[in-house]
Amino acid sequence: HLYYLESLANLYLESRVFSIQYKLILFDTCTWNLSMNTDFKDSDRVGELGLIIYDGTCGVCSVFIGERKLLFEKYGFSIAALQEEWVEPLTGLSEATLLNSIHLFTSEKKILKGVDFFDYLSAKIWWLAPLYLIFRVPLIKPLFSVFYTFIATRRRKISRVCGLQSRAKY
Repeated sequence: HLYYLESLANLYLESRVFSIQYKLILFDTCTWNLSMNTDFKDSDRVGELGLIIYDGTCGVCSVFIGERKLLFEKYGFSIAALQEEWVEPLTGLSEATLLNSIHLFTSEKKILKGVDFFDYLSAKIWWLAPLYLIFRVPLIKPLFSVFYTFIATRRRKISRVCGLQSRAKY
């Protein structure tokens, strides 16, 4: 019975830590207006609809975003690993800031990250329309945000356990 109580205590503490992390990340997943230099929109590295920045050292990110570069380019997005040397000067954000979650720098000079990234993507790519409709159901987007935060904070462990390795070259 002592083991059971210890397990419950650890679970409670882990959930409290996750709750705090969730609140911090949820607050951080808003849409920002970006006051970046005017070269951003005119850069040949930015697709018609924007630039997707992902963590190139993360296996999960590399497999699900990086390896689908041609697919995203087909729909007007360009993709770059945040570790590429030109990303930080172009976006004006530090590598530490970009490591928090996936980012989309839109052609309208907005930064979308986390769940807002997936919401925007689902509005622009026709076969993601079901996801777009699901996001319109009350409470789904906040629940997806919790799920995204849970995965994002554990993505390196998930990569290691699943044997997903980064193939990014930068």
